[in-house]
Amino acid sequence: MHHLLKGQRFVICIASQNQVNLISQQKKLFNWDVSPFLKSKQLGIIEIGDVTDPTELNISLTQAIREGTQPLSLVVVDSLTVLMVGMEERKIMKFTEALTRKLQEQNVSLILLATPTKETEDFLTKMKSLVSSVIEIKLRERGTIRRYMRIFKFLDRRHSTQWYPFEISDRGIQFSSSPVAAPSADVVLLPKMMLIEEVPTPFLGFDSLMDEIRRKRLSCILEAHLPLGQGIMLFSDGECVLSMIVGRDGSKIRAEQVLENQIRTKKGMLTIHSVPSKIIRLITGYLEDQVLFRNLSSEQIQYTDILDNLSESEFSGCIVLRGYEEQGLVFIDEGKILEAYFENDRIFRSKEALLALEEAASKGNFQIDIYFAPRSKKSVEKREQPPPPKPQEEPLAELVPGGGATVQGAFINATLRCLQQIFKTEWTSTVYYPRPLEDIAINKVENEILRLKTMNDPYLKRKTHKLHRGYKDRERYPVEEYQDIVYAATRMLEFSWSFENRNHYEEGWGKLSKAFFELGRTVHSSMTVRSRNTSPDYWYDMFVREMKRWKDMGGFSDLESSKDGNKLILHFEGDVELYPRRKGMLWGLLEGVGLRKFHINIVDDSFVITFG
Repeated sequence: MHHLLKGQRFVICIASQNQVNLISQQKKLFNWDVSPFLKSKQLGIIEIGDVTDPTELNISLTQAIREGTQPLSLVVVDSLTVLMVGMEERKIMKFTEALTRKLQEQNVSLILLATPTKETEDFLTKMKSLVSSVIEIKLRERGTIRRYMRIFKFLDRRHSTQWYPFEISDRGIQFSSSPVAAPSADVVLLPKMMLIEEVPTPFLGFDSLMDEIRRKRLSCILEAHLPLGQGIMLFSDGECVLSMIVGRDGSKIRAEQVLENQIRTKKGMLTIHSVPSKIIRLITGYLEDQVLFRNLSSEQIQYTDILDNLSESEFSGCIVLRGYEEQGLVFIDEGKILEAYFENDRIFRSKEALLALEEAASKGNFQIDIYFAPRSKKSVEKREQPPPPKPQEEPLAELVPGGGATVQGAFINATLRCLQQIFKTEWTSTVYYPRPLEDIAINKVENEILRLKTMNDPYLKRKTHKLHRGYKDRERYPVEEYQDIVYAATRMLEFSWSFENRNHYEEGWGKLSKAFFELGRTVHSSMTVRSRNTSPDYWYDMFVREMKRWKDMGGFSDLESSKDGNKLILHFEGDVELYPRRKGMLWGLLEGVGLRKFHINIVDDSFVITFG
């Protein structure tokens, strides 16, 4: 509110009597003088009087808007909990919906505050589904009271769902640290655990080494120092989960084939260290620049305070400390320290490393970086007879694809072209030059699949996140690989909800369905299908011909069609497409042949197209 008021914007606060008295009488909050805004009526205050009837509030709000000296920018209601004293939930929700609708028409933002209790739990869950963003605050008492904040929901934005500690000072809310730019570095610090191999390059035994890692299901770090830069490959239980090159300028690119060729042909040094598999995900977060706080100095924040804060906030990730001659890593998963590594003239691990880190941080000036990693669900111990899956764990019926063996690469390329077009500006930057957009798109989809796997996403079809390095239109590829690409692409385009909160995850499927539909509409144009005949009778022949072409490409095994007046009913046998995406593909095709007046419904596994 204060930020907007300073910008000469008009703000209204609807509050309880106590809050109104606090603002009107004290007039100074956090050393912010609000009295000039009250005098100029730039800040409007409305007291919540009769809590049994919202009519009075509506009248007061309308009058306050009329008396405002500037166009209204923000309305704050403090709080919904006060209204619940004398008003039914139904009336509060009706009042909120009407208020939201009224303010949206005027392009005015609305902030609603509420205090969660056991009595308000169900009500607040309903309210969360109505709003676009939710910020939560919690208190935890361990000798002293500590406050934490997180973004629970933010539509159409990727965001962290971690709890962040904060304090209330004279200047308002203060977090323990703030992000700043990281210094450039041409070497990435990696843990050096048990040495498996150390050889010079060119290394002719590289293929045999890869076979040994896969056969023995090793978890390890491959590090290569080459003329091109530092090469890094991470293996978890024998599978390569990350492959990148860190250039001399500190830039990071994923280039598995380039790295392998460099190891086989260029002069350098190759080392491989075995590391615990439980920290591989945390190292991935560190290498992927998933950063919580960056480039702090040991003078800004104490190392011991960092450990305390991160353990209490159930943080997952790693702390990196860099000095002139000393450096170290600490790996934390859900608040528990898993492993530590410290290096000066010697290499320390575990408890010895923690003691060495604490001593070094207290003496020297260190750069401290903190990286977070996505949480993954803990694996459940195997049982002799596992229980059958619960019905609620199944995906929604409209999003379950049918069986199928293969599809042609044209369908995959249509999906990738959509991503290339949307992210063209970002992906043609110098970071990715001179790699082709399709190669970048495949790489980005792999990253998204890997991210979803760390959350144990149940809707991925395959165990691996790896994809083919290119898709030829006339070659056929596994249906499950195709489905993973389409699913990951829709997640990249729209959403960022995590699997941590099951209810929140399921609510997102409605929006995901819309994303499938929008992505499906791009298939017609991405496959370069064009109608050159404008005859009104031509569209049906074109439509049928296109359906046959999609069938030949492996999109479905057979198609049954029938007419009913102005309706065309289509039923796809063995359809490999999710229903919303198939609907979008049909929509895009009909628009592509020049039709405008039609509607498509899904009825009993069939697509009913109504014309006119």
